[in-house]
Amino acid sequence: MIMQYDIGEEKNLREINKNQFIAIFAVILIIAVIFLTFNLTRETCGNSICRGDENCFDCPKDCKCEVEEYCSAKEKTCIKPTCGDGNCEKLENCSGCPVDCGTCPVVLFCGDGKCDEDETCSTCPKDCGICKPTHVYGNNICELEENCYDCPKDCKCEVEEYCSAKEKTCIKPTCGDGNCEPYENSGNCCDDCPCISEGEVCNKDTHVCWFPINLTDERAIELTRKYFEEKGDEVLLIEIVYTGLTDEGEVAKFIRVNLKKCDRLNMISITGEGIIKEELIY
Repeated sequence: MIMQYDIGEEKNLREINKNQFIAIFAVILIIAVIFLTFNLTRETCGNSICRGDENCFDCPKDCKCEVEEYCSAKEKTCIKPTCGDGNCEKLENCSGCPVDCGTCPVVLFCGDGKCDEDETCSTCPKDCGICKPTHVYGNNICELEENCYDCPKDCKCEVEEYCSAKEKTCIKPTCGDGNCEPYENSGNCCDDCPCISEGEVCNKDTHVCWFPINLTDERAIELTRKYFEEKGDEVLLIEIVYTGLTDEGEVAKFIRVNLKKCDRLNMISITGEGIIKEELIY
C-alpha cells in the first residue's frame, strides 16, 4: 500500500507542475500579445512612413511636404502658397510675390552706382570714385591736382609757352591760328596780331609788319657807303636796323653806320627814292 501511495502522489505533483507551467505560459503569452498589440496600435514617428494618424506638423520626419509647399501649423497639412490671394505665406516674399508681400525695400550697397551717405571714395570707390591724392602747394613738384594757373610755383611752363587761364594748362602759341596770344605781337606774328602803325603792312613771309619801300637792303647799303665816301670818310660798319617812318612821315630804311674819322656811330635814313638824311642818336 505504501508503494501505491507514493506513486500516486508523484503523479499528482507532476500534474500540478504541468498545470502551473501551462498557466504561467498562458500569462506570458497574454502579456506578449498585449505588448505587441500596444506597439502596433501606437504612433511610430521617425520610421519614414507617414501613417494615417501622423501629419507634417506633429511628425515632419515622416510626413514631408513637396517642393514649393509648406506645413500649416493651423491645419497641420501641406499647403502650396497661391500668389495673389492676399496672404503673404511661407515661401512667398516681396521679390517673388509683391502682390501679397508688398514691394521690397531698397537695399543700398557698394556697387549700385550711387554714392550714398554712408559711402566715401575710400570705402566704396566703385560708386564714389577714386580718392584724389593730397598735394602740397609750393614744393616745386607739379602734382596731379595742380596746374600752371592755380599753382604756378610748382607747375611752370616751358620757354615760349604761356599758361592759359581758360584751360589752365601750358600752351605754345601758334602763329597763324587767328588768335593774338601771349608772346605774339605785330613784330613776330602780324598774321594774328594786326599792325599798329599807319601805313604798315604784314609781310606773310616774315610774319613781321613793315613799311613797303621800293629799296632793297643791298641797294640801301650801296647808297650809304657812296654817300660817306663822297664826304671823304670811310665806313667801317653798316647795319640796317629797321624800316619805319621819318619825322616827316616818309617811309625809309634806318641804318646804323660806324665811321673811321669820327669813330662814332651815326644813324641815317634813306627813302625809296634814295634820299639820305642823317638822324640824331638819342
